[in-house]
Amino acid sequence: MIGDRIKELRNQNNISQQRLADLLNLTQQAIGKWEKGISEPNIEAIIKMSKIFNVTVSYLILGEEEADCNITKKEKRILKAYRNKPELQNAVDILLQIENKEENNSSIKIIEPTFIKQK
Repeated sequence: MIGDRIKELRNQNNISQQRLADLLNLTQQAIGKWEKGISEPNIEAIIKMSKIFNVTVSYLILGEEEADCNITKKEKRILKAYRNKPELQNAVDILLQIENKEENNSSIKIIEPTFIKQK
């Protein structure tokens, strides 16, 4: 049920019903009704929530994850920490920059100049 997924995602991301309602320009009561299965969000709200929670619309509606999103629980914890902690984002960005520099340096091939003798 979509309401269960909304509640789960909201709790995983430490977002209150009121905060989610504010982000969607709705009322807390609307969020509560979704989570209780009394009503369901419209497509506009579903699209906005997919962006807020960084999940697919398909996941919100059907509970289906993308085939290429099979990540371990540890990777999910790392991703959640990354999203919620700016200091981690900065550290990871620095590591990625270092990795990119190393990749670029290893792919650079020095070509020795060839001299052609003229007659």
